[in-house]
Amino acid sequence: MTERTRFLMDGIWQFWIDPADCLTPSTLTPETASSITVPSPWQSQSDEFRAYSGTAWYRQHFEVPADWLTCSSVILGFGAVDYFSSVYVNGEKAGMNEGGYLPFEFDITSFLVPGINSLAVCVSDPPEIFAEVPHGKQGWYGPLSGIWQSVWIERRSPAHTRSLEIHSDLPSGCVQIDIEFPHGLTSSTQVNISVLDGAEAMIDSSTSTVQAGESVLHAALRVPKPDAWSTNFPYLYTVRVTLTDGPDVLDTVSKLFGFRTIEARDGKLYLNGEVIYLRAVLDQDYYPETIYTTPSDAFLQDQFTKAKDLGINCLRCHIKAADPRYYELADQMGFLIWTEIPNWGILSSRSKKLGRELFEDILTRDGHHPSIIAWTIINEDWGTDLVHEPSHRIWLKEMYHWVKEKDPTRLVIDNSPCTPNFHIESDIEDYHFYCGIPDHRREWDAFLKSFAARAPYTYSPHGDIVRTGHEPLIVSEFGNWGLPDIDVLKDSTGRDPWWFNTGLEWSEGVVYPQGVKTRFNNLGLGRVFGTYQSFTMETQKQEFLALKYQIEAMRLRPEIQGYVITELTDVHWECNGLLDMNRNPKIFFYDMDKVNAGTVVIPEWEQTAYSAGETVRIGVSIAHGSGKPLQGAEVSWKLEGGIHTFFGSAMVPVIHAGSVKRVGLASFAAPEVDAPCQQRFVMELHAKDGALINTNYVDFTLYPRRKNVPDSIRDAAIFTVDGQLAYRLRALGYSVTTALNLAQIAVAASADQALLDFVQSGGRLLLLADRLTQPGKVFPGILAVARSGTPWDGDWASTFTWLQRSGLFSRFPGGPLIDHSFDCVIPEYVLTGFKDWDYQRTVRSGIVVGWVHKPGVLIGEKDYGKGKVVFNTFNLTDEALSSDATAIRLLDGLLELVGKGLIPDGETSIKVSTGTAVSLSS
Repeated sequence: MTERTRFLMDGIWQFWIDPADCLTPSTLTPETASSITVPSPWQSQSDEFRAYSGTAWYRQHFEVPADWLTCSSVILGFGAVDYFSSVYVNGEKAGMNEGGYLPFEFDITSFLVPGINSLAVCVSDPPEIFAEVPHGKQGWYGPLSGIWQSVWIERRSPAHTRSLEIHSDLPSGCVQIDIEFPHGLTSSTQVNISVLDGAEAMIDSSTSTVQAGESVLHAALRVPKPDAWSTNFPYLYTVRVTLTDGPDVLDTVSKLFGFRTIEARDGKLYLNGEVIYLRAVLDQDYYPETIYTTPSDAFLQDQFTKAKDLGINCLRCHIKAADPRYYELADQMGFLIWTEIPNWGILSSRSKKLGRELFEDILTRDGHHPSIIAWTIINEDWGTDLVHEPSHRIWLKEMYHWVKEKDPTRLVIDNSPCTPNFHIESDIEDYHFYCGIPDHRREWDAFLKSFAARAPYTYSPHGDIVRTGHEPLIVSEFGNWGLPDIDVLKDSTGRDPWWFNTGLEWSEGVVYPQGVKTRFNNLGLGRVFGTYQSFTMETQKQEFLALKYQIEAMRLRPEIQGYVITELTDVHWECNGLLDMNRNPKIFFYDMDKVNAGTVVIPEWEQTAYSAGETVRIGVSIAHGSGKPLQGAEVSWKLEGGIHTFFGSAMVPVIHAGSVKRVGLASFAAPEVDAPCQQRFVMELHAKDGALINTNYVDFTLYPRRKNVPDSIRDAAIFTVDGQLAYRLRALGYSVTTALNLAQIAVAASADQALLDFVQSGGRLLLLADRLTQPGKVFPGILAVARSGTPWDGDWASTFTWLQRSGLFSRFPGGPLIDHSFDCVIPEYVLTGFKDWDYQRTVRSGIVVGWVHKPGVLIGEKDYGKGKVVFNTFNLTDEALSSDATAIRLLDGLLELVGKGLIPDGETSIKVSTGTAVSLSS
């Protein structure tokens, strides 16, 4: 007898698709075979198989050493195959399996022959079963079929351990061990069980004799004063099970485990009895070439290392039962794992049965991993209809209690919700909310305010809930897009990734990557951003701007005890990753850990644009997430970037884990500057011994004092029928007339016939389409469309709003994408009706969605007759024109743009339509 020996069968296999379900092992001919790599879904391997769902066959030949055929069991194992599998050895059926996520194995000893053996696997993944079987994100990114985890053959003693479950208890140090043997042992066998520490020194052991016919053994060992597994100290122990027959070792199996506790109480999460703030990221567990299949241990190690570098302490493995290596590495590196079962399409008796069986098998396979702290049953009501079906709500509550009974050592989330669905009973009160930043900063703040107050919308309104009011609040999905550099995603032949041709069916096609550079060039965006690569870098800067603000806003609310960023990596066309699909870091990689730290210093601000002399006020707060109380620390701050400096500091009071305190208020006059610029307000938090704990900043846009109306239009007569606007224009120093025939410039929200005649005869019109009472036609051929309820909202696939920072608009520093300094002027409308050549010449500001789709105009020019129209949708409200530095200068720029050329070269007066002249003052 010898111990286990395993050979992987991964590599190149023969492959046949079988749409008619007519092939058999005997009709698989090499002449008609394709080659395929195992493991990996067949959809990942060539364009020919990309969209195929149905039946396919795999075949491989292998040789078994002669001594394996005597006194041994030869086991054929599969990591995971999606979905139905029929396995044939030398033409005879060895077994069948249903399920796409978990391992299965067959004893194939009786089917083997000396020399070369044949293995054929028929895999069926018919689309008609999709609705009722667990399939996860396959309904989102496309079907995945076939052998997607490793295949192996293994020699074992006929007496061997088939499964090993470990349940550890930190307070007592007790280790419960459940062992299963195949079909009962044929003779009495000694079973030695031992617990080893991290250095493989034995701590406790026991020996039992299992009699012939017995198939299960339960044992209990103890570790005195065990070391707790944690994110900072991921200590692991080993259980080793050895079967012997006298002096002969028959079989040895080892499995790592750890001791830890996880609790949700008093609105906080506790790991090993200590508060921990969840800094998590959603991980779809998808890969660039192999889709579902982990490319290698090294690839996974690199990905997890980058996640650590980003400041992440938890991975929400999204609706997929991952490869076991995923959880093993999380155990070793100290990641918390919040994992979820793959969803189905509809809740039926079959999907209920399959879902529960899958969950039970996941608990058996993965229950020993200390990294796994939480299970989700349903995500966003996928596979249920909680909103309309009382029976589904009853089922979910029953399922929650079933999981709690099966695994009391972990947290359980019933449904991880978004509007309009909700919780029924859950250990965590989490919610998903997507909000484009900087456009919808106030909406984000309003959501956080209501969520922190335990808004009623997070739970069912039907009276069938169990809600204590002490469940920890977690924002479990949020994020913004930053497009990847597509040149680094190309393959070795220079081809775009295959997934560039996916996504067309989502959100009016705005997430479809194919042709993105062509669209970029057709819109003349090179004159704004330079290169397409520069444009992608700017979108990634905006992604960081958004994440930074959203995380800081959450950390300021102590009621919220964690968040989950969507997501760790881009997934195909979905580009909200912190890394791109190939795991290349995005531009903000080395700054993210400061925002994503356990203890952070946070700026609290109301605006970021100021004119010189205006009072700037910034609150300075500290959020302390985990560990011992923060005490004896000091925070300091300063304004950088100019000749004028401002300094301040404050001692930090004691702050306990999970708490937030404002520790200072910086107040100073915006410095005098010669030209518009950006300056950075920097804060540093130092420990009592001087060590730097955290640093943060906020960028301010500073303008010189506005002294008067721009010279080029100082004496231009401006006509408007809007009384409030007329008042504001006069307050800003402009000349306003109530007679159109005396005006050189008219300002209106839309053009009536009188204004059209005015422009055709040579007048200038500034059309402020932000002042509409309703969207619609504002000028011949030009429509104003509300962004709300359209992809232009940018709350899912982000919008990218740009302002060309040249000419009259060079007065706006930063960019080309807008930032927080445009907070008060965010446009609510876009203009359509402009052609590509308009974008290349006369569009000064625009918007695109996702992969440069649905272009819209925010500032543009058009000639009309002898005159000119400048269109604008930036929100120049009366309030903004009273106080906001950006709004005032944007209006100045628009009026200069529409008035450009009113004074011909060499002249000193503006000709008015009556033939009289208005003198220009010196």
